[in-house]
Amino acid sequence: MEENEKKTALDQGNEAGEGVKSPVTKEDKAKLIARNMASVSFDGEATQDKSEKSQNEALRKVNEAVNNTRSYDRGAIRATGTEERDMSQVRRKRPDGARAPQRRDQGQRRSSDPHRRPQGAKRRPVRRKKKSKAPLIICLSLLGVMVLGLAVAYIVGVNKYKGVFLDNTFINNIDVSSKSKEEAYKMVKEKSQLKDSITIVRLGGEQISIPLKEIGYEDKTQYEIEKFYNSQNHYNWVASKFKNTQFELEEKFDYDKALLEAQLKKQMTATGSGKDPIDATIQKSTDGSGYVIVKEKPGDKINLDKIKNLYDFVEKSLDKGTFIVDVAEVDCYETAKITADSLKEKCDKLNKMFNFTITIDFTYAQEQLTGDMVMNWVNFDDKADNGIAVDMKQVETYVEGLSKKYDTYGKDREFKTTKKGVITIKGGKLGENDSGSYGWWMDQEKTMELIANLIREAKNAKVKPVYYTWPNDQNFTFTCDESVRTAEKDWGNTYIEIDLVAQHLWYYKDGKVAMESDIVSGLDGDYNRYTREGVFKVFYKERNKVLRGNAGGATWASPTTYWTNMSLYGAGLHDASWQYGVFGGTKYKYAGTASHGCINMPLDKAKYVFDNVPMNTPVFIYKIDKAAAGAATKPN
Repeated sequence: MEENEKKTALDQGNEAGEGVKSPVTKEDKAKLIARNMASVSFDGEATQDKSEKSQNEALRKVNEAVNNTRSYDRGAIRATGTEERDMSQVRRKRPDGARAPQRRDQGQRRSSDPHRRPQGAKRRPVRRKKKSKAPLIICLSLLGVMVLGLAVAYIVGVNKYKGVFLDNTFINNIDVSSKSKEEAYKMVKEKSQLKDSITIVRLGGEQISIPLKEIGYEDKTQYEIEKFYNSQNHYNWVASKFKNTQFELEEKFDYDKALLEAQLKKQMTATGSGKDPIDATIQKSTDGSGYVIVKEKPGDKINLDKIKNLYDFVEKSLDKGTFIVDVAEVDCYETAKITADSLKEKCDKLNKMFNFTITIDFTYAQEQLTGDMVMNWVNFDDKADNGIAVDMKQVETYVEGLSKKYDTYGKDREFKTTKKGVITIKGGKLGENDSGSYGWWMDQEKTMELIANLIREAKNAKVKPVYYTWPNDQNFTFTCDESVRTAEKDWGNTYIEIDLVAQHLWYYKDGKVAMESDIVSGLDGDYNRYTREGVFKVFYKERNKVLRGNAGGATWASPTTYWTNMSLYGAGLHDASWQYGVFGGTKYKYAGTASHGCINMPLDKAKYVFDNVPMNTPVFIYKIDKAAAGAATKPN
């Protein structure tokens, strides 16, 4: 074994010599060989069982190997496969210019010192000094203080967040951190679209408030906030500082439509609530230049026929989340019956009155009624015809003036008789012994209505007055021959004259006697049979008329061939065969020969009157015994 080891050492030395040209020191070779030998001869704790002798033998072999080796190459050391050696113990080639390491002192032990303790030998136990426990105690004390402080802070935090929401808590994006439930409720309600009541703003700006509870709404906001609060773990307040908690409160609005409509009707239509609209009117302008329209004024009184429009509008607004509802524009109010637009045409008509003229034709004269004259007679009234109200009192006064000026019926007339000069014949009127039926008599009521209608139309017009018609005979109108009408008299030179005392008749045509005849008149002195004095006119003719009547207990039926009516009480001009051709004289004074009020004439004379005397010819009847004074000075 000794020879093998030696051979091995030499072989290693030779191999090393072949690979490395640079020489190494004897000490380096010895170290390398010693390490190789040690690895072969000793193996940790297993070499402890070998004998002393073996150890000495090994050392000897090492010394011999050191003495016999001359050169050693650093590359050979690597080739030996001893990569596990301590490279700090191997002398390395010093670079050019590097300083050489300092030599150890003589007394310094070398690694190859035989007195050095061999590797693998047990070391002598070292006595260690005991370490102090003070630092540990200090650390533990500090840790305890920290834990106690944290515990106190935690307990304080728990008490702080008692009754309030934890940090970083939001309800509908509203920060309610550290807020009580009541405070959170107020904050949520302030930002909430749901209010405590509905505000209705009616036309005119008046506001009406309806509490939500009155329409069946239940506010669950407080209840939901209470749930949110209870859902938080207030012992976990520390974690809340590092994370957000978001609660969503659903604002659901449910209500009873029937209750809402009842409240709306109650408050919007209560007695005294709301103002009636004011109709537009037409008024005279302040400067008197015409008429102007005063616009209608809206009211805010609810029209019950349109109240459903109000219900629908308010309900749609609530469904959209609108709790202040302006109902000014809702079609639910009473509206003015008369609007400014509807009066425009009528106002224009009124203003045209300044430019219109009504001409009333009386043949020989004309009366004009102008717009400025009637300005104070008219006003606007939608209930009136054509929307223009005419003050009929004003019209009546005007027509009465016309009647006094132009009517001739019932007036006394100065008449020039054939034999007795100029006399005054009383006009008389109906009801006054029916004396007379001749003349112009205006029907005031119908003339008033005619003028009022023309004023309403505000048109230029020329009209004749309306004259009175005898109610019992539509063939008789109180008019005369308008061709002979003048301001002085209403008859011309054609007329019939009857003298009851002379029992004689004259017919004048154009101022000349065209026919004359004796007559028999009514029974003188008998109210039921006498012939009336006055001015009459021819207005009706009839052939073969039978005259029937009764008076004073007597009844008669007298046939005639030519009947010409001249009065409204039944007296006329006709033939009378029962007079046997004898007329005139005093026959009118006897009951057996006097007429019943008519003028009896011979047949040929009655026929002449029937055929030749025109309608509306006046008939003057008088009863005068002597000629009047000045009869020759006043012609008809």
